[in-house]
Amino acid sequence: MVKARTWFTLFVLSLGTVAATASCGSDEATGGGAGSGGAAGGSVLGGAGKAGSSTGRAGSGGGGTVTGSSLLGAPCASDAACADGMVCANAKSNLFPIGSPANGLCTLPCTSTDECAAVEAGADCFNFGTKNAPKLYCLQGCVQGGNDQATLDAKCQGRGDMICTDLHDPTTTTTPEPFCLPHCSSDADCTSGLFCNKSSGFCSSTKHTGDPAGAPCDPSATTDTCEAFCLTTTAQGVTPAKGVCAEFCSGLLDCSYNGKTPGGLCYGQLTETFGVLDLGYCLPSCSCSGECPIPGDLCRAWTANQSSFKSDLGAPGLCVPDLAGSTELACSDGSAGAGGAVGAAGTPGVSEPGAGAGGASGAGN
Repeated sequence: MVKARTWFTLFVLSLGTVAATASCGSDEATGGGAGSGGAAGGSVLGGAGKAGSSTGRAGSGGGGTVTGSSLLGAPCASDAACADGMVCANAKSNLFPIGSPANGLCTLPCTSTDECAAVEAGADCFNFGTKNAPKLYCLQGCVQGGNDQATLDAKCQGRGDMICTDLHDPTTTTTPEPFCLPHCSSDADCTSGLFCNKSSGFCSSTKHTGDPAGAPCDPSATTDTCEAFCLTTTAQGVTPAKGVCAEFCSGLLDCSYNGKTPGGLCYGQLTETFGVLDLGYCLPSCSCSGECPIPGDLCRAWTANQSSFKSDLGAPGLCVPDLAGSTELACSDGSAGAGGAVGAAGTPGVSEPGAGAGGASGAGN
């Protein structure tokens, strides 16, 4: 079974307050602006429509109490690896028009919430992109937040190739409804001959192109030019809005950040509640603040008890928005971060998954 790396827990415990300040309070965590694909809109279900459309959720409810007692959401190579009448969604099965989950996904064909909830509490029925005569499949529910080993073991089968993200329909409810979604981070996660679409999180036969993480982007553009998504870096209401290309990732785990070798941590917060395996974006490792692509971020040096991260992530520091209780690695030429300070604190705004046109930026409150 594919499991997430667990060394992140040591990092969380030793980093202290930075976990709460890395991006939960700044507008850099708002995701793309209108038309950019948004923080989650371009990734979840490959840009599927809202609930009730041909690509939305089948039933109501879900995302509540989660037991995690079945094989729903487990990795698989064939149907035999699953149970309870489930099937294996992988590169060979071609069950999902938007692509195949990295390392396979045990799921159950469904027509309603009740069928999924009967297999595991909190599960629900979704359409993965079929417009005509849709075929629906169950997704495992999850609870966002938490950063300990018990949370990792209980959430999304403990898989680092999954993300726990909110899929609620804002037109019908304001209550978060998080579910476990497949999410590849590089081509290495996919079967030979397939490519990782960093926007949808699914593997496909067509290589998805776009500007890499760290490249500048226009969050108000009609078409997102980034390989994954455009992260707004200016405060809400500031025009013209500016952004930088960023990569989605599973919360509190290492991430490649524009490559196969780990070069950052998934510490950028895209939801109000953020913890292990939750939807986030990569913060890159760094040698000095001038290397940090997000305006206002500074290069935070690893502490003495974090010496292993220097070799694990290939650099002596990590780009973060807050240096509280730590030391900045300043560049020898005296330059600071890649830009000025970000806007006033706000609640991170995440577009409704499937909106395809991005969500609103975080409101300052």
